[in-house]
Amino acid sequence: MSDKRKTCVFTTVDGCTLSALHWGADLDQGVLVVLLHSLFFDGTMFEATVNSFAGSHYCIAPDHRGQGASALGQNAPSMSQLANDVVALLDHLDIPRVHLVGSSMGGYVALEIMRDHGDRVASLTLSCCTGQAEASPDRFEALAQSFQAPRAPNMAHKLAALMFGLSFAKAPSPPLEYWHDRFSDLPEHMATVVRGVFSHDDFTPVLDRITCPVLLIAGAEDQAKSPADLKWIQAHISGQAEYAIINDAGHTPPVETPARYSALIRDFIHRSEITSTRQDCA
Repeated sequence: MSDKRKTCVFTTVDGCTLSALHWGADLDQGVLVVLLHSLFFDGTMFEATVNSFAGSHYCIAPDHRGQGASALGQNAPSMSQLANDVVALLDHLDIPRVHLVGSSMGGYVALEIMRDHGDRVASLTLSCCTGQAEASPDRFEALAQSFQAPRAPNMAHKLAALMFGLSFAKAPSPPLEYWHDRFSDLPEHMATVVRGVFSHDDFTPVLDRITCPVLLIAGAEDQAKSPADLKWIQAHISGQAEYAIINDAGHTPPVETPARYSALIRDFIHRSEITSTRQDCA
């Protein structure tokens, strides 16, 4: 892990202690990049991604409640609650506006933020998620129950097969070994977190109101969501949305193909900032 990474801790109004990783030397260094992690992961999944940003943008990757170093708290970890946590973090740090990046579950949190705080989002990147209500809640409920005692056998292997594409999973690597070990050590309360994910809303009304620049990134080998889900989002966003597919990535491009993933986002943010500057000067 990078020695440039730092951690900040803050407490929400319901008394939940949350942790956020951050990179960069100056909070006033342009518009910040906020990266929201996938289910079963934490902010460290973006470690390689932020290496492309930390020199020009201050980057923050919070651990959502109940995951990583953040406590579960009293309030259920619904997507709206996780969005409120992120907004509380931005208020805590006095950050008015951000480039928002959401991976899978983080994408649902990002869309919840867009619902009520879209004016604080300079650009939006979503990867490996859908804009519709969960089509297979029974599958998610079975996944939630697998975290309850007795723990389902081979849980880490099953999660790795779901989270990663074949190209990444078939070749041993330190990142694969790291996340496999993390999947083996997930707490029982992950059942509550999983249920918070599959109960997310249909975001069609939110998509209809999005006018900021949008980038949609799909993994061609995604076994959890389909590239068609991102295409559906693209068709329902009122403004312009770019679409990109990474051929050798599954459900977690920030871990599987970090160079390609970060290059797409870095170039997109650069273009969106140029466009914004031109509009401000018009």
